[in-house]
Amino acid sequence: MILMQVRSPVPNHAGVYLGDDLMLHHLYGRLSEKAVYGGMWAERTRYIVRHKEARRG
Repeated sequence: MILMQVRSPVPNHAGVYLGDDLMLHHLYGRLSEKAVYGGMWAERTRYIVRHKEARRG
């Protein structure tokens, strides 16, 4: 899970990393979409978290 900060003093947006530089996310007032994770989204990323039992790789 990717936690991002968009026009806010604190993290307020999240996406799910799908692999191959893609994430799934949902902006207010829009449908969920796949987007390339990089550029603007990478710059706004504050935390990347994963379940402690998730496989690494």
